Amino acid sequence: MSMMQMMLGASGVSMSSPDLDGFIKQYSGTGSTQVITTGMDLSSSSDGGFIWIKSTTSTEEHWAFDTLNGASYRRMISNAKGQVHDTNSLTSFNSTGFTVGSSDEVNDSSKTFTAYTFPKHENFFDVQTYNGNAGSQVFSHSLGQKPGMIWVKSTPAYGNNEESQYWMVWHKALDTPNYWLNLSDPGTAAQMDRMNDEHTADDDFPFQVDNGYPTDTQWAVHFQTMMNAYNQTTNGWHWPYGSGGYVPYTAFLFAEEGPGIKCGSYTGNTTSQTISTGFKPQWLMVKALDSTGDWFIIDKEIGVSNYLKANDDSTSASNSIGSGEFSFVSGGFSLNSSTFLNAAEDYMYMAIGE
Repeated sequence: MSMMQMMLGASGVSMSSPDLDGFIKQYSGTGSTQVITTGMDLSSSSDGGFIWIKSTTSTEEHWAFDTLNGASYRRMISNAKGQVHDTNSLTSFNSTGFTVGSSDEVNDSSKTFTAYTFPKHENFFDVQTYNGNAGSQVFSHSLGQKPGMIWVKSTPAYGNNEESQYWMVWHKALDTPNYWLNLSDPGTAAQMDRMNDEHTADDDFPFQVDNGYPTDTQWAVHFQTMMNAYNQTTNGWHWPYGSGGYVPYTAFLFAEEGPGIKCGSYTGNTTSQTISTGFKPQWLMVKALDSTGDWFIIDKEIGVSNYLKANDDSTSASNSIGSGEFSFVSGGFSLNSSTFLNAAEDYMYMAIGE
């Protein structure tokens, strides 16, 4: 693969994405500091990004690290808990990868780990931080196109259950900007029904910009306790806040469609389908929208007959798909499994290319 993948967007303008050869990296834990080489630059001289690490041979949590909060701060993707400060987990973002310390969560000597690296790049991914204000906030982003998927997570220090908030997820496949999913839960899409009774029905659209979907330059949060809290108490829960009374948040924005990413949807048919992405994927996230269903993760390194669940800490070995029921193909992915093809069930996905 060349340093930059190129393709033509819908307007006929060429788009580029980062080199994704090192997007998936498997490594064996050593129990002591080791440098993991991916060939992807998230150092201070780069634009930054985030790294997702999960043991594929044990029931460790899924961990997220990003360059804005710093290498020593990690969050559980498979749990709604707050941010953990650990100087022995990820210790640095490097020009060719990252360094892990002695923490069992990312470097146990008896375990194998998989890391996914999302570099910040136009037409691919953006990461941002902001402080809640209990009002309405519109943010600019650097994707150069509409987001296809947005994750928002509060990032206070981990303490107790009162210091936890959901991973709020919007995807373009959801009916309106006021529907959301929880990344750490297999539940169905829910409507944002005025989580704070002080506000009106106009506040029920957490991601909309000018009464519409997120745009190619902006996205927004509005009056929502889960994504824009400021020293609030709701239903007996007191949301954590910083010294100024605000709740800090981190937002992860994924491009709608580019040379190395595609956020889309399909409807199950119980037989087989090939879903077009415009490239051969190496990684796929799939979630049912109409019924309870896990956040399935399939990647070429753990093999297409196995999967992880973003909302679950189980190993890839304990989650298997029948032979021939899934494959990455040139231009997309093929499905021949009831796991992903229940009749009349709508599914959302995000695919990352080779």
